Amino acid sequence: MNPSGLIPNASYANDGRRQQTFTTRSNSNFIRHYGNRDSRERSSSHHRHFHGKRNSTTFDTTSESPPIKRPRLPPVSYPTLTKLLDKSPEKILTEMLDPNFQLNKFLNDKRMQERYDWISSMTTLLEKITHCIESRERITMILEQLPDTAYLEGVYNEIRKIDPNTNQFNFKLIELFLKISNTFLAMIPHSADGFTKIFDRIELQFTKNKFESREFEDAKEILDQVLERVKDTEKLYTTNKITTTQNYIGQPPNHYRELHIVPDLTELLSEQRPYLRKNIVDGIYENAEQYLDIHFRLLREDFIGPLRDGIRQHLSKVKSKNYNVRIYENVQSLGSRLTPQNGLVYDLRLDAKLASRIRWANSQRLIYGNLLLLTFDNFQSCVFATIKALEDFDHSERNQINLDKIDASCRLTMIETMTYFEAYRPVLNALQMIPSSERFPLASFLLKLSNVMTPPDYIKPTTTYDFTPLLIDPNYRINYKQSHQVEKKYKTVPVLEKDQWPTCEQLHLNPKQYEALILALTNKVALIQGPPGTGKTYLGVRITEMLLHNRSVWRRSGEQPTPILMICHTNHALDQFLELIVNRLNIQNGLNQGGKCWHPAPKNTGKCWTGAEVLSRC
Repeated sequence: MNPSGLIPNASYANDGRRQQTFTTRSNSNFIRHYGNRDSRERSSSHHRHFHGKRNSTTFDTTSESPPIKRPRLPPVSYPTLTKLLDKSPEKILTEMLDPNFQLNKFLNDKRMQERYDWISSMTTLLEKITHCIESRERITMILEQLPDTAYLEGVYNEIRKIDPNTNQFNFKLIELFLKISNTFLAMIPHSADGFTKIFDRIELQFTKNKFESREFEDAKEILDQVLERVKDTEKLYTTNKITTTQNYIGQPPNHYRELHIVPDLTELLSEQRPYLRKNIVDGIYENAEQYLDIHFRLLREDFIGPLRDGIRQHLSKVKSKNYNVRIYENVQSLGSRLTPQNGLVYDLRLDAKLASRIRWANSQRLIYGNLLLLTFDNFQSCVFATIKALEDFDHSERNQINLDKIDASCRLTMIETMTYFEAYRPVLNALQMIPSSERFPLASFLLKLSNVMTPPDYIKPTTTYDFTPLLIDPNYRINYKQSHQVEKKYKTVPVLEKDQWPTCEQLHLNPKQYEALILALTNKVALIQGPPGTGKTYLGVRITEMLLHNRSVWRRSGEQPTPILMICHTNHALDQFLELIVNRLNIQNGLNQGGKCWHPAPKNTGKCWTGAEVLSRC
């Protein structure tokens, strides 16, 4: 536990829709929450559903980009596995997720199906990472690669073999694999089909052969847990399964704009099937309202589902790890007080034993924006909270806790969802706020699923681009004094007349990148994909250079500045892209200090920069 660490601020709403906010502090095991109040009723329904994929127009950038040279990855080898065996679970998890580890190649290597040492080592590593219970999403990224692999075939073949020396099965391997399976079923139960034949074989072998050993008893106990979880999963999905044979299941029971993003207790504990319609991948949406309704409900259920499952598992008293929620027992309320900035504050104290076991410095617990529940009566009533929520949640007066009336001797149970709520909240808010009656953004692509290539509205038949940025050597910063080196005809190129463009050689691009550049600059929507090392980042930088240099085309004189929005999965990827942009364009002004950046601004200015700051000021 970090004696001086401060866990981010939090905000907090009663299940009855009463909103308050709080902060948590690891020292002294305190949770503080601050409050505002508001009210209205809400209703909803539930069950998780997953989005389908949609056909798109894409260009593959499959040729190697000269400016980006990546080393060829070595073939997978057994020593790579054995080097990880003595490392900590967290370190193993990190290294297995590294693209250089090539997990998928390991799982599908022929030796993983034939050699016991490979199968055993991989099983040991996979079982170890299941102990990283605070890294649910990262564990899922690994486990979801297991179905239909040579590794599972190898396990299937190995578990039936009898050791000639002991005349017994390899119970250690079986036990480890069943522990992995238990975690898999808890996290992604809908993908467990490839595991069932292994469970059936183990069950058959254990029924046919009785062994009197502690190893057999341990493995048998875990097998019973796994089979029970399989039954529970089948029952749950049979009871709540939503038909996918047709999409029209009647009109919505309520308007999606009236649904509260935070669920209420009734919704979480109800056995009623939720109203969900599947994403349309073949066909078209009737209108924008239908599109927004479908996606709002599916996305909302995506974060409510694990929370519901976690609470159900907690209430069922099943003795297995809960991978959907974190449970804090014996949380104590210390009363309320007023603060100038945040209004009413409630102080809560975590159980000392639990708090002392948490490594707060590197913990993912109680992070900014996550969703919490508090109850003192085993979910007869509860209060919802988010860590420093940015706005109030409305409420009704049903099933709510009044923390003012909670005595200090009363012990609360606090539940934290491991599906990061703050990643969903702003998107769900936006889906509710987007107007559907006016001109809907990209309607022809999103609603009608059109793949017709249409130029942006700002490009007319007479629109020209200056190709100077792409004709200057990409290894140097752009100095527009060099523009005299560019032929005059390439400074006013009609964008839609592709035969007048400079050649791919002149633009320092390979043919596939050249096609992708044309696609990006002449169409409203462009999807460019390619494996690592094919120059996607490099091409993105060149596209950005062109747009910035020709911004007079898409940002008329006197109009409000329009930023270019850059979105990446990771801070590192964003920093890498922006560093190339800043260095290439020789940007030195307009870099205001921002938060959450990895690299300082160029030339040791001591400043940090973010995508919005750089691209909106260029």
